[in-house]
Amino acid sequence: MKKYLLISFIILLLFSSLCYSEELIGKCIDVADGDTCTILLANKKRVILRFYGIDAPESKQEFGKESKDYCVRLILGKDIKAEGLYKDKYGRTVAKLYSDNKYINLEMIKAGFAWHYVFYSPNDLDFARAEKEARAKKLGLWIQHNPIEPREYRYQQRQAKKNRNTKAKK
Repeated sequence: MKKYLLISFIILLLFSSLCYSEELIGKCIDVADGDTCTILLANKKRVILRFYGIDAPESKQEFGKESKDYCVRLILGKDIKAEGLYKDKYGRTVAKLYSDNKYINLEMIKAGFAWHYVFYSPNDLDFARAEKEARAKKLGLWIQHNPIEPREYRYQQRQAKKNRNTKAKK
C-alpha cells in the first residue's frame, strides 16, 4: 500500500510539473528563510516562492540565520526571474530563481547554506555536485561535524511537540 501511494505521489508530482509552468518576474520583497521568498510582480501581486530542489536550515535550526542572511544578500530588493514549476501543498510556487545572472537555488547549495533536496530533484547533477564540493570545502553549514537535514529537524520538532501534548493530557 505504501509503495502504491509513493508511486501515485511521484506520478502526480511529475504530471503537475508538466501541466504547470510559468515565468514570473518581480522584485524580491521578503526572504522568509534560505529557501523561501516573496516577490512583487508588476501587477502588485505578491507571490511566495519555494526554491526548487533545495532544503535550507529552518529558522530556529543551527545555521538557519546564516542561510537566511546569505539568501537576503543574494536577492532581497533585486529583480527576480522565476520559472514556476508547480504549487506545493502550502500553495507556494516551487520555482527556479534567477537574479544577477545567477541561478539562486544552485548558489545556495554552492555556498553551503542548503542541501540538495534529492527527493524532489533526484536527477539534478549540478545540485549533487555543488553539495559534494561544498561539503569537501567545509563551506557554510558543512563546518559542522554532523549537520541535521531540515526535514529531519522538522520531524524531530513534530515528535517533540507530540510528546509534550501527550504529557500535558496525562
